[in-house]
Amino acid sequence: MCRVEKDLPSTDAAKADAFNAAVKVKYPTMPGGVTMGVVSKLGVGDSYKTITEICEFEKTETCSLEHKEGEVWLLDFWATWCPPC
Repeated sequence: MCRVEKDLPSTDAAKADAFNAAVKVKYPTMPGGVTMGVVSKLGVGDSYKTITEICEFEKTETCSLEHKEGEVWLLDFWATWCPPC
């Protein structure tokens, strides 16, 4: 298996998305377990992307979370099979 990765600052998120889309189209399946990808990571002071297609517990409609400057969020992810941390 071979894994090729690159981390970019969040300001280059569009470049990372464009690269990953181009690689997926050109090489939909990589032989021999090869994976490639570029990720843009958040740094101190960076704004968050909108989190889309969230489905609330026991509801069918989805919503989005859009961060606004000055807000502080606490996101609690859990699963029924996961013991308490």
